[in-house]
Amino acid sequence: MDGNLIFYPNIIFTGDQADDFHIIEQMPSGELGGKNSAHFNFFVKYILLVADFFAGKQKKKYGIRWKGKLEDIDSVMIQF
Repeated sequence: MDGNLIFYPNIIFTGDQADDFHIIEQMPSGELGGKNSAHFNFFVKYILLVADFFAGKQKKKYGIRWKGKLEDIDSVMIQF
């Protein structure tokens, strides 16, 4: 309840990476559903990308669009 999960991916790519839009996916779920569903915010490099989304009891894939090079991602944070 009221916390953060921070991931520090070690992304290594060969060759040039396009400074383009990418989809970052996550599959959150919570213990409660309906109006009591878990509330999440998603950050990449401490920049809020999606706010106010709710995850119920069943896992659902959420895709977040991010523009930039994937190798520039130093952290991904989920705030709940």
